[in-house]
Amino acid sequence: MKKIIVLTMLLSALTGFGAAIQQDTMEIGLNGTLDFENFNGKVQTENQLSLGYFVIDDVQVGGIANLACEGSDIGWGLGPYGEINFDLDSAMVPYVALRLTANFGNYYKSDHLLAEGAGGLKFFLSESVALAAELYYDLASKDIFNNNGREQSSDFGLHFGIRSYF
Repeated sequence: MKKIIVLTMLLSALTGFGAAIQQDTMEIGLNGTLDFENFNGKVQTENQLSLGYFVIDDVQVGGIANLACEGSDIGWGLGPYGEINFDLDSAMVPYVALRLTANFGNYYKSDHLLAEGAGGLKFFLSESVALAAELYYDLASKDIFNNNGREQSSDFGLHFGIRSYF
């Protein structure tokens, strides 16, 4: 009986914050990756700050700024993005995003344009704060990624972050 009560409470908690993200809402987000020892033996960090505006319910557009660091090498990027959220009336909200950035700095092998497609899941902790995890695929205008010792123009991975709504 206790298991049924706990399961019912957990399922009701999942539906507690379920609501469409309304038009005219702003979202600020921070995504990041951290590699403690990359192929050069250095700590590598990449952060992505986004500010979006919901033009209609569950659809947002905005701008992003990237900052990447490996030792003394620093890179940065700027660009637009768009995101569509799928309202399931629960605390879990799947989404898809498309981002385009121009990246510069000595962190990168060369300056380049980067198109990124992502699909992820937001878990709302409250009505104004969500944790996010996403699988992304990057396609660059030049061969900038080192994948298994080969220079390539594409890469994929995971981003984790936090989002706040106001």
